[in-house]
Amino acid sequence: MEELKKHQSVLISSIRRIAWVFDAFIILTLSVVGLFLIVWIVYEFYLVLVGQLPLERGGLSILGSVLILYAISELLSEEIKHIRGGAVSIRAFVGVALAAVIRKVLIVSLSPEKVQELITLALVLVALGIVFWLIHKVESSS
Repeated sequence: MEELKKHQSVLISSIRRIAWVFDAFIILTLSVVGLFLIVWIVYEFYLVLVGQLPLERGGLSILGSVLILYAISELLSEEIKHIRGGAVSIRAFVGVALAAVIRKVLIVSLSPEKVQELITLALVLVALGIVFWLIHKVESSS
């Protein structure tokens, strides 16, 4: 029985080390992608300012990129909380999904022939908004 507990302890500590490596990789990857995205947003601003990208498309493209940066920031914050021993909030993942759907709405809204897809995305957006609100309400009351 003593030997079994020792093996379990070794196994659990090994799994914790592997999980730490995964967490560190996730943080490093999100950080690098976030930095690249900041450079991309600055480049998009440049393209709009010099007139190579029309203002309407450029503005929507920049907004979409900022929404992706928001999602990366939220995921990075949640991963840091997780490493520090905190619980991972599902609200962050719903917020990321909201940002992704909003970005998709911005892209689809440029094509007038995609009305049905836009309506579907609007319904998904409303559903995610309700879920986000409910989670926020539950987390605030506890």
